[in-house]
Amino acid sequence: MADRRLRTYLRDHYAGSSTALRTAQRCFARNRGNVTGAFAQRLVGHIHSDRALLREVMDRAGARPDRIQSGMGRVSAAASRLKLRGVLGSRPVTRIEELEALTLGAAGRAALWQALDAGCADDLRFEGLDFAGRARRANEDLQTLEHLRRRAAADAFGRAKPASAAQRFATDLG
Repeated sequence: MADRRLRTYLRDHYAGSSTALRTAQRCFARNRGNVTGAFAQRLVGHIHSDRALLREVMDRAGARPDRIQSGMGRVSAAASRLKLRGVLGSRPVTRIEELEALTLGAAGRAALWQALDAGCADDLRFEGLDFAGRARRANEDLQTLEHLRRRAAADAFGRAKPASAAQRFATDLG
């Protein structure tokens, strides 16, 4: 019974990671040459890496991706692309909404790795996998995304912070 619950949990996170990856790739493409784009590029690498480890965990647990969930994720991503393209929303708001979606994804990644660390750390099938380290990295991504999201909201709604604060943040990312 516990293995079945674990496999379901892993499949759910794997399906969600597909949407997160597509969103991060779009965010990078839309923000090349600025701080958000630089971080989105790094985030794409983190999500790819986490998906690879998640797939390894799934293999070790005997779980396979669910085609229906993957299809639903593609439909959801297509609907959000329509909105985020500016067809239904403005460009500055698009950046905020993309960053919000990525923030939710990073929180989900952190929760996944924390749950696996708490529930599976002693399971020999997962020996040698650093769930705690992945959780730390996801939480670091979450903090950066939250900063970028707040900055995007300040820019979009007319309360931009002084350039020096943005420059300091860009230096920290580099």
